[in-house]
Amino acid sequence: MLAYFDEPNADKCGVCDVCLDEKRRQNARDINEDITGDIAQLLSIAPLELDDLVHAVKTGNEKERLEVIRLLLDAGKIKFNGDKYYL
Repeated sequence: MLAYFDEPNADKCGVCDVCLDEKRRQNARDINEDITGDIAQLLSIAPLELDDLVHAVKTGNEKERLEVIRLLLDAGKIKFNGDKYYL
């Protein structure tokens, strides 16, 4: 939008929909990175069942934690042996 008004280098306002959406996306990335770090730390100590893993992570909400676990499984960064999750 700023380019349209010939202001490509203007500072971000922080209150418009575009700025707020950018903040939300950045916060979501930060939360996912923090959850990933927590999961890696927990699983480096010992394999955990899903409920134990989800409740041991203190960052984010349950939905965010489960989403990160799914992403890590899909990426092959964590594994599941039918009983517990491990690195």
